[in-house]
Amino acid sequence: SVVICCHGFAGRKTSSSTLKLAKRLTELDDSVAVLSFDLPCHGDDASPVLSLERCDAYIGSVIAYAREKLGAKSLYANGISFGGYLLLKYISEHGSPFERISLRSPAVPMYSVLTSHVMTEENRELLSKTGACEVGFADKVRITPTLTEGLAAADITKRDFSQYRDRLLLIHGTEDEIVPYDAVVAFAEKNGLRLITVPGADHRFTSPEHMALAIKKATEHLK
Repeated sequence: SVVICCHGFAGRKTSSSTLKLAKRLTELDDSVAVLSFDLPCHGDDASPVLSLERCDAYIGSVIAYAREKLGAKSLYANGISFGGYLLLKYISEHGSPFERISLRSPAVPMYSVLTSHVMTEENRELLSKTGACEVGFADKVRITPTLTEGLAAADITKRDFSQYRDRLLLIHGTEDEIVPYDAVVAFAEKNGLRLITVPGADHRFTSPEHMALAIKKATEHLK
């Protein structure tokens, strides 16, 4: 089995939570491999433009690599925030190659998350005036209208994921300051998806206790 991990916006393939999940999964079963990769314009990737089409192509390439190079007999996926949005978008457009998918703090309303909760007023003005700006947290990502327009058009909250209710697990904190908890609750209820609520957890699950719980629940779902 191969578990493909998709990190969040302005994150990278070596995020601490991904490494913790990989350690937990491989300790439990040494036949499991965990495959993490940098999204376009993230981490060590040198892509010039961040677009949903390029993200989609990367996910497809990683799936092909897992099957063809690693000989994966079964695929699983774990997504965080923007990575969760991208995995949901991917399966809605291509069908799911994954047996199960675990999503922590999934940014289901990604357009509003990016433009209202991640971008600053200065970012928005710069994007409007120059057509580009650097957005993010510790790491920054260059975005253009190619991304924001793509996100506005690809609103996954309006898509039907009910056929994946037995495969999808959502984990979300009540104190998420980036992705509104109520938006994820509404998305889960609309599609009949299992949602584990973590009281007091913020977007990054910075509390060690909250992170440990999230890793435990994701592992149980994916193993």
